[in-house]
Amino acid sequence: EPGDTSMSLLDLVIEAHGGRERWAMVESMEVDLRCTGIALPMKGQGKALSRVTAVVDVKRLHVEFKGLGTFEGSVPRPPHMARRQRWTSDDVVHFAGYALWGYVTSPFHFLDDDVEVNEMSGNRLRVTYPHRIPSHSRVQTFKYGEDGLLEHLDYTAEVFLGTFGRARNSVVEHEVIEGLVVYTKRRIVPRYMPGPTLIAVNFDGVRMRLSDGST
Repeated sequence: EPGDTSMSLLDLVIEAHGGRERWAMVESMEVDLRCTGIALPMKGQGKALSRVTAVVDVKRLHVEFKGLGTFEGSVPRPPHMARRQRWTSDDVVHFAGYALWGYVTSPFHFLDDDVEVNEMSGNRLRVTYPHRIPSHSRVQTFKYGEDGLLEHLDYTAEVFLGTFGRARNSVVEHEVIEGLVVYTKRRIVPRYMPGPTLIAVNFDGVRMRLSDGST
């Protein structure tokens, strides 16, 4: 149970988010996604994610953005995303796809054999991703509260240059849906300086498809 001092932080976090058995029932998650902030307008794609519905396959690296495109984790990252001033729709789909898949499936993908998780002081987990999982960066640090719920995560996004790439992704709101914690509002800002909101991520609706056929 959360609060049991004999549990590792990872065990506490997994239980706090609904537990392995409940997560194993989830097949996919449909999200009504709304993103604001300055990061995408800086890449010439200010309206690309203003309102889009995405279907996230939690069993594999696959996200369908309705009317926009499909992210496949096995497809290599488009070249020079950080250096290019203007992104294409393929760039947006790649960025949004890996980010959304990671947001929706954490902390449960930490349990994969090839994901390295190290407990740090201050209720933090340092997570190192294998190359098969596209992500903001190979190493990310997740900070949890005493209740095992996420407070923020820190990373250096490889698809952005300079200060704006070194980001803090903070949780603003969460909901419990089908017995699982879903973070429905996040705010991403520069980590080392006061600055504008790079991206505000909002889930305006979430629908889960479970292996027993319910939604």
